[in-house]
Amino acid sequence: MVKNKLESIYKLKIQQFVYEFSTWSKNQYMDQEGNLIHAGEFGMMREEIVKKIIATVLPERYGIGTGFIITPCNQVSTQCDLIVYDKFSAPTLCINDSYRFYPIDCVVAVIEVKSNISKSELKQALIKLKKIKKLRMSLNGRPKKGCEGLQTNLDSEDRLPTFLICNKFTFEMPLNKFSDFYENNKDEMFLMHNMILSVEEGVYLYSDKTQCTTAESIYGHNIVNKNAFISKDDDNYHITIFLNKLALLVRNITKVEFEIEKYSATKDYKIDIQD
Repeated sequence: MVKNKLESIYKLKIQQFVYEFSTWSKNQYMDQEGNLIHAGEFGMMREEIVKKIIATVLPERYGIGTGFIITPCNQVSTQCDLIVYDKFSAPTLCINDSYRFYPIDCVVAVIEVKSNISKSELKQALIKLKKIKKLRMSLNGRPKKGCEGLQTNLDSEDRLPTFLICNKFTFEMPLNKFSDFYENNKDEMFLMHNMILSVEEGVYLYSDKTQCTTAESIYGHNIVNKNAFISKDDDNYHITIFLNKLALLVRNITKVEFEIEKYSATKDYKIDIQD
């Protein structure tokens, strides 16, 4: 039963998302024999479909784009399908329509978008997200946005949210096997993905010590949460859960002050001071 108008609007938008992502987009790029054509355009269309549904749960201050993440340490990520960024924190740098760079200062989430995903493709995607999540550690010790004098400590408590969205898995994925994609140490646990949304199957997330679902792989400094799974139902409630937890992580992540000087090489310069 629908409680209010807002719920009915979101149910409609989620139903539309499921249809466009799983059925309509595929029909546009398959020939009569069922072979996928124009794979690049197909991928970009699905990214646009995901971008549209994510935007419905985020305030206007957040933008969603595609491109590369750069850090003050001269690190550059591989191309990210979708980057959620804070428009008020830092500028994005555009060389042309194909190459847009986002300072890590403004990045608040990264989303990889896949179709039907195999075990090897899942491993590759999670390793990619792990490397991207690690980039945020370059902001350690930077001033918090709007909090003069307070500095960030991002090693453990404030990790970059990372997500994977796919149509479905092409293999059975036992919950206790996710650790196979990560090395068995605390540093790796901090870099694990936050959630995986399988549109046709359900959402993979975590369960804390009170058996409540969470999008965090680890609690505090050393308590590793257990993997959990919520199956798809007729109302696609797994997508509602995914969107809600994603939005909470984005809104709660610590914002840092953008300092363009941090991206410049150290240089000695002369200062003239009034007598």
